[in-house]
Amino acid sequence: MGSSTKRIRWILGVLWLLVLQFRAIRQALTIGRFEDQIFNEIGQERPPEPLLSSQLSSSNSSTLHEEVLTPVVVPNDDSSMEMTSAPTPSPKQGPPFAACLLVRDDNKILPEWLAYHYTVLPLRRLILGLDPFSLTRPDKIVEAYRRIGLNITVWEEKDFMYSGRESWMHEIPLNTTAQPDIRSGYKWRQLTFMTSCTRALKQEGHSWVTLIDSDEYLGFNQYRHNEGPATHCGMLPKNAKPARRKKWLRTHNLTKARQCVAEFRETIRNRTHARGLLPNDVGNTTISDFIATYKDAVDPFYVRYCIMVPRVGFGAIESDPFEVQNQVPTELNASTFHTLRYRHHDSKRNSLPGKSLVDVSRYRVKQILDPHRVLGGGGSTCGSSPFPVWEQSLFRIHHYSGSLELFLSRPGDTRRGPENFHWRNNYTSFGASDELRPWIKLFCDQVGIPTAKMLTQDLKEWAFRSDAAISSTTKATK
Repeated sequence: MGSSTKRIRWILGVLWLLVLQFRAIRQALTIGRFEDQIFNEIGQERPPEPLLSSQLSSSNSSTLHEEVLTPVVVPNDDSSMEMTSAPTPSPKQGPPFAACLLVRDDNKILPEWLAYHYTVLPLRRLILGLDPFSLTRPDKIVEAYRRIGLNITVWEEKDFMYSGRESWMHEIPLNTTAQPDIRSGYKWRQLTFMTSCTRALKQEGHSWVTLIDSDEYLGFNQYRHNEGPATHCGMLPKNAKPARRKKWLRTHNLTKARQCVAEFRETIRNRTHARGLLPNDVGNTTISDFIATYKDAVDPFYVRYCIMVPRVGFGAIESDPFEVQNQVPTELNASTFHTLRYRHHDSKRNSLPGKSLVDVSRYRVKQILDPHRVLGGGGSTCGSSPFPVWEQSLFRIHHYSGSLELFLSRPGDTRRGPENFHWRNNYTSFGASDELRPWIKLFCDQVGIPTAKMLTQDLKEWAFRSDAAISSTTKATK
């Protein structure tokens, strides 16, 4: 009798396990159907098939996102939305931008950064901090840009240290080779420079100041269908664990999510959402003029004097040469420009913390403790999180890693290595963006093609030759 009972219990246990397995399969199929509905009907940002390593140098694969295979006409990284006509304020001219930029052996990428922001912001005042560990100096580049009206001041370490903020050497062991200490030392100098620079620009009477790096480019955050539904619509998380997926199915309704996304898109289409007011690309108006025109109608400008801007990474995936050279004057080689050559980007909902755009005329400069959210938390300063909500931001930052050769070519920067480069490029292309592309033609129109070539391509070639000579000398002395 006892053995029969055990056998019956064993059979019932097996049957129960089969039931549980059947439920799990049905749940997975249900989630899959919901995912497909959300991806296809709501527009969830979804990656294509992973790129093979050979595709880092070729874009002829059919696995790339659909918009990559479409001939690009500015501005699309995806189809843009047709806006309804609506009354707009009369265009106004805003004051020129200022910037704080700390560099360390950045001569190869500095010319493009200066030319781009000179055109798009427009940047007319720059305090350039020179890291004491930099083996190169940007003097040749600085002098060239001064001749077109860019007011640049170069600071050494002694120029941006202030009372109570002694040299980083008092905080970090001298002559350290440990990477954590090296990174800590750089951050110490970076925060000190940012504090001194914003104080100086406030005293000079400037307004908006960018606090970004030399591999980052500020632009408009135009709405594109491939960015997916708004976060507040409760999208199904990608790569979520089964328990979280199961909870999503219990707490979210597909019909309501679909309606939420439709309503959000409609607010952009009818231009009641601020992003519906954005120009279609960087060629239609400068960022300063946009702010001046809409400052009384767009919430962030009159509520906050520090705007958190999301970042999206652009890796080393190559594009067809025709696409790279598209809309670029024939006198220039577009492959020498990061903003033109590297079009493929990571997910727009990545894990990169944002950077800050600050109106120094409207705040009392304090000591900056975070290079991302420079004024700390709080709704009246830089927001409550260093990770700004993508769909609510009027601007975005394109962050370029460039080629492996360039990434490793900084003569004295030991923070960079192949592992760091591959970590930055460890993503699948979510599409190709050409929204920044018009800047180069505008720059050529402003200064003339020969001057534009000298200020960008020629200076970059000089920097490569100069850095190579310094690297050879450094290796010979070791």
